[in-house]
Amino acid sequence: MLIALALQSNPLSSILKLVIILLVVSFVLYLYFGFALMLLARKTETPGAGLAWLPIGNLFLMCKIARRPGWWTLLLLIPVLNLFFIALIWMSIAEVCGRPAWIGGLAAVPVLGLIAPLYLALLGRSTAPGLTVVSRACKSCGLPIVGAENFCRHCGQTAPTIALGRRTPLGKMALMSAGWTLFSVILIGGFGWFLFFRGLAYTPPERRPPEMPPRLAGTMTEFPVDTNSSTPLVPDDVVAQSEASGGLPPKEQVPQERLPPGLTRDTLSKRTSSLTSVTYKKRKPKKEDETPAIETATGEQVYVCVLRVLPEATNTGQELADLIASATSGARSTIRVQSPNGGVYVGSKIKTAQISVYVLEKQGADVLTLVYAPTPEAEDEAARLAGNVGNGEGLNDYPEFRESVWVLPQAAPGGLVLQEITTRSRAEMGAGEIESARTDDPDAQRWLEYIKQLIPERAISGRYRDASRREWEVVVYDYASTRKAWNTWFFVSWT
Repeated sequence: MLIALALQSNPLSSILKLVIILLVVSFVLYLYFGFALMLLARKTETPGAGLAWLPIGNLFLMCKIARRPGWWTLLLLIPVLNLFFIALIWMSIAEVCGRPAWIGGLAAVPVLGLIAPLYLALLGRSTAPGLTVVSRACKSCGLPIVGAENFCRHCGQTAPTIALGRRTPLGKMALMSAGWTLFSVILIGGFGWFLFFRGLAYTPPERRPPEMPPRLAGTMTEFPVDTNSSTPLVPDDVVAQSEASGGLPPKEQVPQERLPPGLTRDTLSKRTSSLTSVTYKKRKPKKEDETPAIETATGEQVYVCVLRVLPEATNTGQELADLIASATSGARSTIRVQSPNGGVYVGSKIKTAQISVYVLEKQGADVLTLVYAPTPEAEDEAARLAGNVGNGEGLNDYPEFRESVWVLPQAAPGGLVLQEITTRSRAEMGAGEIESARTDDPDAQRWLEYIKQLIPERAISGRYRDASRREWEVVVYDYASTRKAWNTWFFVSWT
């Protein structure tokens, strides 16, 4: 799953603003429902209207206004089940106010639930037509209460709550409440899926190679395609740079460790107009129901660099080979490679007890390839890659390359020219150090675990330049799963 992120400069400030907004909205809603319940209590002659402003007490008052048992308050505290009883109680309140029961059921529906309480409080009738008030007697003196009075005329005690003599059967009302509850659950679930989980149904589009300068694109096709079918080497950690006027862009330099001894970035920048450097790593054997992964061990890594030589930089291959041989004091031999596509590559092999370097110039072209094995363990792999230069479509033949670099825009907006491509693996971004880090502080360890989830499998960046030579950059993070990508996007978008 691929996501592009733009981190804000002060996430704590954004979190604080969000908390303040939620507190203000919650306070306004609390006042709104308190006011509506107080009006309903007075309209329906229900004692204790002041409970409308107290937590839990307002739920108890709702039950009393609806003429339902007070212990139903406990049921309103149970998640999901409370939706059913909210609809049931507000349907009862609507009936007490002389309105159709279904209007009260709207209280369980998001958004509409804000309208129903105030509607009943303002437009509901004090005495429901067709409903008779059950005769009441004072609990203190036993004398009858007159009409809908709240106090006994004889002893002054509070009169029992008014009860309705004829009501919709509870079973029928429960069925209606269940219908409203089901509707609310479907509505909330659908909205939640659309808002939070829609991204989990991600289907990647068909990808095409990004538009890039021809000289830079030409370096991509010169890379060797490993012919080892069991554990092939695959490209990872790409750095591609182009500068039409000569010289490498300073924004993202090729790591010095990828260059053979005797060569520096400055040495190459004086002789080349474009350069692409790739680290070849072993692909792990694929297990059943598992996506092939790339080994992170450095023992058998091979660094391959393809350069487009400037027209005035003649004899570049010979000069680079001389610099490497002088710095390493290695044995030097001549090598010639004939690719299946017809290209002929001639150059030198420099070998010591620790490293092997191949410097190959393509005959009749301005292409120069460096194959560098930094350890003895990678010597055989480097020899195989050197013998396979130009044997296919280069990096474009690898799914790992297409799934990373090809996420960049196929066609850049008018005037923008791609100058640089960089991909970084999880290991190169420091995931290994974080994953091995341990602390005795539980809170710090918990944060470390969370940070691990934020590190993508790969980061891909493309740097563009417009006609005024102003630079633009796009960064894409590639995660192992849609869930991880969505969690990161949700975290960043809310901070």
